[in-house]
This record gives sequence, structure tokens and C-alpha cells, in this order.
Amino acid sequence: MTESDNSQALAETRYLEQTGTGAVVRQREKDDSGWTNIDDIDWEKL
Repeated sequence: MTESDNSQALAETRYLEQTGTGAVVRQREKDDSGWTNIDDIDWEKL
């Protein structure tokens, strides 16, 4: 990883935190409601 890549990654992380996306991700990581197998979704009905 170059210094430029590192700076870009840090900028993206800051953006995700500032927009509240990081909090949503952490909340969903704690969610124990289970997983959805995308192969089980009826895409026509969706």
C-alpha cells in the first residue's frame, strides 16, 4: 500500500464516519437476525 493509497483509505473512512455510514455498518454487524441467501430471493416478486 502506497502513501497515496493510505491517504485515500483514510479519507474514505472519514467520509463514511461523517455521513453516519460507519455507525450503520457497526449496528448491522451486531444484528443477530440471521442471513439472507440471495439465491432464495424471488427477484421477479421483489
